[in-house]
Amino acid sequence: FSAPLRAVQSANRNGTLGSLNPTPWAMMTGNTLGWVAYSYITQNLFVFFGNSPGFLMSIWLNLSAAKLQYQDHCAREMRKSFVEFVHRNRSSIVGMEEGQGRSRQSSNGAKTTTNQEQDVVTGNISIA
Repeated sequence: FSAPLRAVQSANRNGTLGSLNPTPWAMMTGNTLGWVAYSYITQNLFVFFGNSPGFLMSIWLNLSAAKLQYQDHCAREMRKSFVEFVHRNRSSIVGMEEGQGRSRQSSNGAKTTTNQEQDVVTGNISIA
């Protein structure tokens, strides 16, 4: 069960799976899960303690592979969503920095909002 540990640690340091094939690790998870379940049903501690470390290692291997396989995609999506957020809220962010988006009190004590703040609340943000 521990054969791919050094290769996965190296891949984690490099940030890429490279030529590693994670498919056997999924099979390892199923195999060890089956044996752990069998050992629980039969109350066989020898089988349980022989396979539970392998089950934990296979979970770690699969999670590492998923992280390495999808980290570039997730980083791109996070950057894209952040840029879209800033672009959509640019006028409210700039307005807050300039002090334009604050509420004011009228002479009768009621709170009034600026047009820019109302646009942010309703989602009507125009890009200049």
